[in-house]
Amino acid sequence: MPIAKTVALDFANNHGNSFYMGIRSVDFYKDGALLPLTESDYVAYATSTASTGGRYPKYAFDTSLSKVSVSTHTSWASNSNTYQATNQRLLCVFNNDIDFNEIKINNYHYSGVDTNIGVADTKIYYATTALTSSDTTYGANLDVLTLIYDGQILEHPETDTVSNQELTLISDDGTITFNVPVFTLAMALTVHIKAGAVFDDLRFTLNPKITAFVHDIEAWLAFIRSQNVAQVLYFCTITGAKNGLSDLVVPISSFQSRRKSGDPSYLQVVVPGVGFFEEISARLAGDIVLAMAYKLDGVIVFEEPIARVSLDSIDYYKGGKSQSVTLSGSQKSTYLSAKAVVLNHAVLSSVISGKNRIRTAVPDLYLNPGDTVNAAGQSFVAGTITTTVSMSATGRVASAMEVSEV
Repeated sequence: MPIAKTVALDFANNHGNSFYMGIRSVDFYKDGALLPLTESDYVAYATSTASTGGRYPKYAFDTSLSKVSVSTHTSWASNSNTYQATNQRLLCVFNNDIDFNEIKINNYHYSGVDTNIGVADTKIYYATTALTSSDTTYGANLDVLTLIYDGQILEHPETDTVSNQELTLISDDGTITFNVPVFTLAMALTVHIKAGAVFDDLRFTLNPKITAFVHDIEAWLAFIRSQNVAQVLYFCTITGAKNGLSDLVVPISSFQSRRKSGDPSYLQVVVPGVGFFEEISARLAGDIVLAMAYKLDGVIVFEEPIARVSLDSIDYYKGGKSQSVTLSGSQKSTYLSAKAVVLNHAVLSSVISGKNRIRTAVPDLYLNPGDTVNAAGQSFVAGTITTTVSMSATGRVASAMEVSEV
């Protein structure tokens, strides 16, 4: 993990506000312990030439400031007078090098409102040298910066609370992979079970201790979820048929998806390193297919695609010590056969603009837009589902799923 002189945060957009973007706090941790910082420990700069209402860059990194109540002089926000709601860089240059391995972000809110000002798609870098106020151009100086995060910061709930999102950082060698080997389905016994399928006493003998009788998909999934030893795997395939090539399975270090029935669904995956760059580029006409699988006692017992989009862009990132390929795309999807799903592991429930919202630490990737959600005493029809999953080089998983009412 980095020992940094400078940390640069590039924010591509916010959660919908047309005028500016902002962030309440960026906190650095070492092995779970907060590293206290005040203005005497660093200088901070931002792309905006001025802040909005005293929300200067320096306030985002000061751990002594409040993360709740009013945001004036306790947060950073871009300048609303120049409509700087996209492509903003926030810099923190430390007086002394800082050794950290975790970052937690409390996204923007003002006493629990104006949460759409908060930053969304984000890249975080570090440098071993001091950048200056002239280095605040979004996406600049990549020759001296090393990428350590590429993902989305979730919108703050519409409550006046601390809502830290813990980010999983990319390792210096850029070789993060899930603890899952690249595999094809032919390498393991795979049972395909489609939604709505009905089986007549189909028996699955998983090992001498576990035997499942499956009558329908819901019973089968309930059985899988009841097994504490079940392992959830994710894998990514780039289809090649439209380019006259075979499909390509690639390792991924993280993914984020936004799914909404009837509207374009969005998917982004990060492939560590650049070893697959040429093979991916040869499949420009293909789709990105993200699949999940349940594995019990070394056997894949359930496998299903959870997102499929056209391959719209291939971005290559190379920093001082790491490199990666980011793939993204969108595709209009319609989800049928609505069902009721009980969500466990809810960590936050809220009502924003009159609509229910649930956040869970553990994604349930069988949940689709249009399903009825039952969680934390709420029941509503899922409209938009945002999922983020990443894994560090040490195997630590960071995940979150947010479901908002239709």
